[in-house]
Amino acid sequence: MIVFRMGEGLFGADLAQIREVLEGELPSTWVPKAPPFVKGAAAHHGRTILLVDLLAFLHLPAQEPEAVILLDFSDSDIGLCVGKVLGIVDMTGGDIKETIRKGNENKEVYVDRFVLWKDKVVGLLNIENLLSDLDGYF
Repeated sequence: MIVFRMGEGLFGADLAQIREVLEGELPSTWVPKAPPFVKGAAAHHGRTILLVDLLAFLHLPAQEPEAVILLDFSDSDIGLCVGKVLGIVDMTGGDIKETIRKGNENKEVYVDRFVLWKDKVVGLLNIENLLSDLDGYF
């Protein structure tokens, strides 16, 4: 899992769903009539990436992004703009102390589990649910 900071919180995402992590921002072009959480479209390695401000999408306080997480999921070329990437965590090793599942497994939520990492709570993003809802905008 990759762990990153957004605002005051820590979040994580499954590495199997990530193609690449870029430090800094990608230069982007404005997308007309896009929702406010869309930062723009960017070119990267010959592909057009839709940049989504994850903080804005989750209705969290604004923050300048420090990294872009390019998702490797389905046919979507989506980049999530996030805060500082803190590192890669081994979910099977001793890095994770505890896992708590939030709510009903069938309920569509964006953060569906919490883990204790270095005595801090990390919310694990459900990328499938996130992309499913983003798909409704495009």
